[in-house]
Amino acid sequence: SLMRGLPEDDPLHTQLMVLLNKAVNMLSSGDKRARSNTRRLLQDGLASLTGEMNHEITAVGHAHLDTAWLWPLSVTRLKMNHTTAIQLGMVERYPEYVFVHSQASQYEWLEKNQPEMLDRIRGAMKKGQWEAVGSMWVEADCNLTGSESLVRQFLYGRRWFQKKLGVTTEDMWLPDVFGYSAAIPQILTKFGIKYFLTQKLSWNDTNKIPHHTFLWEGIDGSRVWSHFPPADTYNASAEPKEIVESVRKFKDHGRSDHSLLLFGFGDGGGGPTEFHLERLRRARTMPGLPLIHKKTKALDFFRRASETSDDLNIWRGELYFELHRGTYTSQAENKKQNRLCEHLLRDAEWLSSFRGVGNGYPAEKLEEAWKLVLLNQFHDIIPGSSVNEVYRDSDADYAKVRQIGEEVIAEALQGFAGELEVPGGRSGLALFHNSSVPGQVEAPLGEGEEPVSFVVGPDRVPVQVIEDEDGRRAIFGTPESALGAVAVGAFSDKLPTISPLRLKAGPKRLENDQWKVKFDGNGHITSIESLDDHPVEFIRPGGLGNNFQLFEDLPRFWDAWDVDAFSFESWTDLIKAESFEVVEKGPVRAAVELVKKFGSSTIRQRISLGPTPGIRFDTWVDWHESHRMLKVAFPVNVHSQRAAFEIQWGHVERPTHQNTSWDVARFEVCCQRWFDLSEG
Repeated sequence: SLMRGLPEDDPLHTQLMVLLNKAVNMLSSGDKRARSNTRRLLQDGLASLTGEMNHEITAVGHAHLDTAWLWPLSVTRLKMNHTTAIQLGMVERYPEYVFVHSQASQYEWLEKNQPEMLDRIRGAMKKGQWEAVGSMWVEADCNLTGSESLVRQFLYGRRWFQKKLGVTTEDMWLPDVFGYSAAIPQILTKFGIKYFLTQKLSWNDTNKIPHHTFLWEGIDGSRVWSHFPPADTYNASAEPKEIVESVRKFKDHGRSDHSLLLFGFGDGGGGPTEFHLERLRRARTMPGLPLIHKKTKALDFFRRASETSDDLNIWRGELYFELHRGTYTSQAENKKQNRLCEHLLRDAEWLSSFRGVGNGYPAEKLEEAWKLVLLNQFHDIIPGSSVNEVYRDSDADYAKVRQIGEEVIAEALQGFAGELEVPGGRSGLALFHNSSVPGQVEAPLGEGEEPVSFVVGPDRVPVQVIEDEDGRRAIFGTPESALGAVAVGAFSDKLPTISPLRLKAGPKRLENDQWKVKFDGNGHITSIESLDDHPVEFIRPGGLGNNFQLFEDLPRFWDAWDVDAFSFESWTDLIKAESFEVVEKGPVRAAVELVKKFGSSTIRQRISLGPTPGIRFDTWVDWHESHRMLKVAFPVNVHSQRAAFEIQWGHVERPTHQNTSWDVARFEVCCQRWFDLSEG
């Protein structure tokens, strides 16, 4: 009766509901002493409830310092010096105060530029007043960052904290990141990281996550204890009203009665001041406020709250952020360089591994390059939400990564050169197949080089010269082999004619032994037909595939961050092509090329069959538009309720419909390299 007389958002209402639920479960257990045990449960439980706030708060100082945002990295280094100096003074003046700071990269700046400050931090840590949190090299974006990179954020971050500060961090601290991959719980579990913290999802524009403390389950079933500070900010003012409201808003009373308060000036660093700390001193003795712990670290909170929480709800899959959807595409060149460098370093490590650790393995060079890649995965750099100067810096960083990676690869390949024998003693070429599936293998060509065929042992591999926006190069019929295969061969123009692959190219058709693709006069695809035993038409009747569409990009708030749903209510189809012609006819692949112009911009696209599986689209856009967004549409003849999207180390399924408000809000999504829309 008491429970029904309370509003549902009253914490006491939830506490009574949880207590009654436990009582019913105990009463229905069938135990002979169930009645007496249930009475005792109710008596003890009710005795612990009062009209006061039955809640505990751990308040830790925080200076959310964006590695870059409205300022470049050079300024952030000064901000780190400034923040550190202020907070070292605060911990001396307020012995009950604990300050937390994440991002191992920023501590490394101190080590290089202000080593005496780092020594003072170590002293504050010994007194229990300074805490390194977060485990990562930077507070990285979790959607665009590649699989290996996401793991290395923790590898380098934890290693630095262990080696230089003598602590093993147990948390993932990401208050301000724009969505969280469903791969993360698995990664954390494998690192032995037990706790996850964020606040950003309180910004969702349509649906609110229904929990503040819960278990987050990833794609492999791994679970991590998770907490969203209920003040819904990482820059709390520590005012009484804010503290009371944070307790009232807490969504998991009865399951967990302990929350974290992050207070202090942030984004540009700085952290708490006297005003914050004096308020908290008074709040600890103020009637009507919850218990606020003294000199308690974030790790103490995580451990205590996780041990005392009970019957927590479970959230399965990705934590999708219903805002800032434009960060999947802003600053496209920056995103492209990140991916190219991730793949380049992967190849550099793969080839160098054949040399062995004792034979000059370039560990220091590779770590230097990896740290630059990780640094630029910060959650305001790679999403494209920083000022222009930041991207001048990232261009220079990526250039350095490419230089290191290419040098390492050249050194590794040079080591192989003396060990490889070319058939017939001719001058040759070695192809290192760096994928686990067949694909297009290319080699750059110099002036005057005209390969006719390529001999690999007793076999002949077709070779074709192509020239497009990426330069002049040879492409080869790829070896049907796995990662690490080495094909050694020689160019030759004295071989008998090679029977070409089944490739056909005409003004309105491309065809090989798997696909028949038909076009209209403007390069739109009118038909994609499979040529297996049971042919299927993949373009919806009357539809046009490869249809470029131009949308207005005028979000309500932040240009660099957001794409709004109303942007997709109207658009312009870019119908007319300036040109559409056959540009390649084999023997390795056949291709057509189209050119379209709109506004002050130009699209050049080459569509080809073979040797890449499926239908390949190479698209170059010379972009000069403002407040416009370009997409390409394929009205496919596939009906499925869900589609699969690659994330780090796996995939997630997302609905293709808009049945619920959660589906409606997920109108713009990202993936790593592929998505799969299919039906049986």
